[in-house]
Amino acid sequence: MEPKELYQILSETARLQKKTARRLRYVSKQLAGFSNQFGSYADDMALPSMKKLLRQRFGMTHVALSAKVVKNGEEMELDVFAYANDEINTAIIVEVKSHLRERDVQRDGQDGKIPALFP
Repeated sequence: MEPKELYQILSETARLQKKTARRLRYVSKQLAGFSNQFGSYADDMALPSMKKLLRQRFGMTHVALSAKVVKNGEEMELDVFAYANDEINTAIIVEVKSHLRERDVQRDGQDGKIPALFP
């Protein structure tokens, strides 16, 4: 094979690799957007009934959807935060998941953020 032919083949390979990298970035962005939309869809499906359930079954008097808590530099976003300060004196935090895994259930409350933000 002549050096000129080898150079052409390598140049074409480099061009195709750049094109593939661009397409891969595009597909990655599309998948990330799809994932966000699916999470929002799960939230939209669960949250309306969650409000009713927390009030009727658990006696919560205050229910906030999409709450953000900031205290002493710590920050936490909550899908649902509900509480009642009367006889129940209880707070409930709900994390909506489109696919629940055991590690998601075990993680909550064990990372120390919840007690620090809600003493």
